Amino acid sequence: MTPAKNSTPPLSSCEKHLAKAQSLFDELESLPADAILNRTTAVFYVAVHLVEALRCHRGERASTCHELRNQWVRTHLPNQFGDFKQLYTASKWARYTVGENTGLSQSLVMERLMPILDSLEQTVARKLGRGKKLLRRSTPIVESPKSRSMASEGA
Repeated sequence: MTPAKNSTPPLSSCEKHLAKAQSLFDELESLPADAILNRTTAVFYVAVHLVEALRCHRGERASTCHELRNQWVRTHLPNQFGDFKQLYTASKWARYTVGENTGLSQSLVMERLMPILDSLEQTVARKLGRGKKLLRRSTPIVESPKSRSMASEGA
C-alpha cells in the first residue's frame, strides 16, 4: 500500500529517539525547580535517547538494557563515559532511594547534571553532523568549567 501524496513519511529510529529526547527535555523544563527527583531522572533519560539516536544513526540496534548502553558509551564516547555514568547513578538514586534524603539537590541538577547533558548533546550533534545543538531550549543551560572544557575537547 502506497502512502497518500500529502502524508508525512515515517520517522527513522534516529529521529524517533531525537523526538523523544526533545519531548523529555520539554517536560524537564516544565518541572518545578524543587522536583529534584523527577528532574534528575528526566536529565538521564534525555541523555539515553541522545545516545540511542547516535546508535541508530550508525546503523546499530537500540540497547536492551542500561549495562549494554553504558558499555557502548564507554567504547564509542569514552570522553563522555564518566559523566554519562554520573547521570545514570544520579537517576538510580532518584528513582530507587527510599525516603527523601537522596543526596540530590537543585544545585546538583542545574550546576552539574545539566552541563553534562549539554556536553553530551554537543558531542552527539557533531557526530550526527548537526552542528552543536539538537534540543530546543526555553531556558539557558548553566555551564560549569568542566562542561566547557569537555565541549572544547571535541569528544
